[in-house]
Amino acid sequence: MRNRFKGIIAFVLAAVLLFCTLAFAGCDKGGVPPEDPSLEEPADGGNGNNNNHNNNNNNNGGNDDKGDNGPDGGDGGDKKPTLPAGTETYYAPITATSGTALLGQLHDLITTTHTYYSSYDDSKKYGPTTDPALNGESGVVEFYTHETIAEWTLNGGDAGRWNREHVWAQALSKEDGNGRQLWGKEGGGADLHHLRPSEVKMNGTRGDDLYGEVTNGSAVYSQKIGGGNSKLGGYHAGGVFEPLDNVKGDVARIVLYVYVHYNTYANVYGTTNGNGRSSYFGTLPITNIIAASSEEAAFALLLEWNELDPVDAIETKRNEEVYKIQGNRNPFIDCSGWADDIWGDRGAA
Repeated sequence: MRNRFKGIIAFVLAAVLLFCTLAFAGCDKGGVPPEDPSLEEPADGGNGNNNNHNNNNNNNGGNDDKGDNGPDGGDGGDKKPTLPAGTETYYAPITATSGTALLGQLHDLITTTHTYYSSYDDSKKYGPTTDPALNGESGVVEFYTHETIAEWTLNGGDAGRWNREHVWAQALSKEDGNGRQLWGKEGGGADLHHLRPSEVKMNGTRGDDLYGEVTNGSAVYSQKIGGGNSKLGGYHAGGVFEPLDNVKGDVARIVLYVYVHYNTYANVYGTTNGNGRSSYFGTLPITNIIAASSEEAAFALLLEWNELDPVDAIETKRNEEVYKIQGNRNPFIDCSGWADDIWGDRGAA
């Protein structure tokens, strides 16, 4: 009898443990970042040989079964994401959980809550607020290297100072790749969720390169005031730029935000373009900015980068600060798992 009683107790404890595990499961890849993420600057690498670049993935332009040329519809069941504290009201209109339904609702939300369209000069004004230097230093944190840049550029071309980096380059914002350019210094071209501080020479070297993975690329360094290499920021070859691993997720989440926001609502299953001028929106293929053989492969690479480099404190800090200015948020920072819910296996199921 005593052994039977012990067996019942063990069964009850196992059931309680299983219930607790399921109850606390949230957004698969994130929303809430670790409290103490690694924000260490990457090694500067000096003038090292670029042959030391270790390409973990050599599928540039390849097809990947994680991707999908466009999310399928559906709400994916009753799964609810874990969102950062205080954002529940903002995301209350999001009832879909996957596929085109989720895609359309996110577009409608971030465009209708985008109540202040920033000016190009705002990125200079707000840079130290949205992208403050780490460790209490004065200046901004550089996007690709995470080093501190203390001074704004004086004439647009002086090394060692910072200016504005369009993560989705202006020249790559043309509709269908060769039509009307959607932004320069307005709309998407001035969106503070999109622009990041970049060292002048680093910005110029990246230029209009697409993002992707390169093999045997040339190392790209930021520069010091007065000349000389400062920090390694990535590699480029043949019109493609590959950021460092600890920045790839940042790039992916910004690119996905821009894609969802500035594609006109009909392209992303939404119902409105919110408060923006009609000229801000258009047809914006993901292959405009990602070097890949197809949209499937482009989204697959972005999902890979999103998983490789989780949301960190730099992103969550700037998401809050930009929200205070513009009124909208980058949903892929608040819940990075939504990317998979739309374009990954969960969205395609």
